Amino acid sequence: MSSQNSSSEMPDWALMAEDMLLLILSHLLLSDIISFGCVCSSWYSVSKRKLKLLNITPKMSFSRRAPMLLIPTDDSNENSRNLYSLPKGEFYDLKLSVPVNSRCIGSSYGWLIYIDSLSFVITLYNPFYFGFNKGTIKLPAGKINDRKKAIIQRDFYTDLYISKAVLSADPSSCADFIVMVIHNERKSLAYYKAGDATWTYVHDHPNGSTFYDIMYYLGRYFVALNYRGEAYICNVNSNSRICQVMTEAVVGPLAESTRRYIVELDDGFTILQAVRMVQTLTNPDGMPFVDTICFLIYQLANHSDWIMIKNIGDGALFLGDDSSFYVKAADFPEVTPNSIYFTDDYPDGSTMNRRLYQYRGHEDSGIYVMRKKSSLYNYMPSPEPEDLPPPLPVWIHPTI
Repeated sequence: MSSQNSSSEMPDWALMAEDMLLLILSHLLLSDIISFGCVCSSWYSVSKRKLKLLNITPKMSFSRRAPMLLIPTDDSNENSRNLYSLPKGEFYDLKLSVPVNSRCIGSSYGWLIYIDSLSFVITLYNPFYFGFNKGTIKLPAGKINDRKKAIIQRDFYTDLYISKAVLSADPSSCADFIVMVIHNERKSLAYYKAGDATWTYVHDHPNGSTFYDIMYYLGRYFVALNYRGEAYICNVNSNSRICQVMTEAVVGPLAESTRRYIVELDDGFTILQAVRMVQTLTNPDGMPFVDTICFLIYQLANHSDWIMIKNIGDGALFLGDDSSFYVKAADFPEVTPNSIYFTDDYPDGSTMNRRLYQYRGHEDSGIYVMRKKSSLYNYMPSPEPEDLPPPLPVWIHPTI
């Protein structure tokens, strides 16, 4: 009888020691911490304490789908960054563990990519785990010989070896994720499948590569956009090392230089190409800086042709030196429909003359309203000494 009573008894989790509960919370994302606090009053108290330790206040509201900017902290902490909502114009003092003096490549699902300047080992990192090991995934080093490493470190900067990165799925919930990157000075393609020992390098197409942007499409393919506006498709599920031409090039007016982006809409099949027209101007001190003139938008039609369109309807694009995102303005009242939220995108070793911030590209951020054909400038970084320029702001999906 007593054995039956003991087997039916369940521990009272509400009475678990607070220090033990805080230790458990250290393993969780913010969204899980908030859910944790809904279980009972005692867990709510512990959850509230944990959120206070993380500088999270009840007034803060986030969305898993709305991109935000990673920016320096007000106290210029070299080991942390805060969040800024460009649509809302609000700062979030989270002090996320993201180094300021190292370039991080914005990926998807809240994950960032770093590359070690000596070993070239590549790391996937989710700052919303607040430094816990679960948010760090080590990937194999790039296949680069010592001579090539020395050249890159001398002339091209290790930070620029990977220019774009996109995930096929969230590594937090999918063990079979794939990462595709644009890498090296030729801006070629490579991908890594979870569990592989090495990266798979895609052969350069005879027409040339020099890719500007990539996206994951239809849950099966990666699509890359080159400097001419041609889209190439790569079926990584078959372990292919070949990319095939998918579309024609985009022929149109050119400014002094352009950047190109490729984005999938939320209907799962519509593809847009955004062409960013920029110009180089000179400030009163005689220093050159880059300024965005406008964006031209093209929609893929008949699976191969690009057709210019005048608006993107009830949607907004988030573009810059990282992954490209699309959101429906109807889902986010603070987002201006038919607009493009952009950050600078000029970390190019050759055009920057080996100085990432020479052209003050970090000041070229704002909102381009397509209906008005004009830009509104919202976020401006705090002034920094010339020898310590602020890092490039990065779009990131808050995993909270």
